[in-house]
Amino acid sequence: MNGLKPCPFCGGHAEIKVYNPKYYGTVGVSVVCKNCGARGRLAGINDVVISGNTISTPITNDTVERGRRQAAELWNRRVKSNV
Repeated sequence: MNGLKPCPFCGGHAEIKVYNPKYYGTVGVSVVCKNCGARGRLAGINDVVISGNTISTPITNDTVERGRRQAAELWNRRVKSNV
């Protein structure tokens, strides 16, 4: 799947990155320009499980694919700034 539009800042090619930190941090998916490093908004992987006093986000093929689709949609809706 690479229906990604070019980077709105430099016109470079973009790729989807899945962030799954080993310990603590953000779990999600975003699009990153391979040329200038611009990043799209982080798309969350939403299936949260609460067990006792632990909250976790299970990473499955379905949740990652949903995150990939959402990240691509967010990236493709970006508008180049005139600032």
